[in-house]
Amino acid sequence: MTLIHGNAEQVPYPNASFDLATSEYGACLWADPYRWVPEAARVLCPGGGLIFLVNSVLLTLCAPEEDGLAASDRLLRPAFGMYRIEWPGDAGVEFHLSHGDWLRLLRRSGFEIEDLIEVQGRKRGRLGIRSSLCSGHASGRRGDLESPAPADDDKRRGKE
Repeated sequence: MTLIHGNAEQVPYPNASFDLATSEYGACLWADPYRWVPEAARVLCPGGGLIFLVNSVLLTLCAPEEDGLAASDRLLRPAFGMYRIEWPGDAGVEFHLSHGDWLRLLRRSGFEIEDLIEVQGRKRGRLGIRSSLCSGHASGRRGDLESPAPADDDKRRGKE
């Protein structure tokens, strides 16, 4: 097995070069999903696997902009249309999609989704409320569909 470290939005390898691509809080969080998912599909062999972990959508919706504060039980940003998050005082950018947006993007990029696992936290308090502010995991196999042209993704995001 060879581990390759590089830019997930522009992988310098030919089509169908790899059997497996994985991202644990790398490309899946800090690279544009509308660029890295089709790129992963391009470099994976037919039947190749993609496995990645992302932050919970709920965590992103409930996380305050102030640094060092815990997520609350209130929605602090819209649940739909979430895409690019820029935190004040942080030069970086994060990308977050809803579960539906992830599923549509993966399918449109030619992946057959094998599983989507939403991790549940342990029971808390007398009411037995579970925290769902944990991470999730998705995996899939590349089918034989063609990846969309980048211009199609730009139109979807309103960047014609």
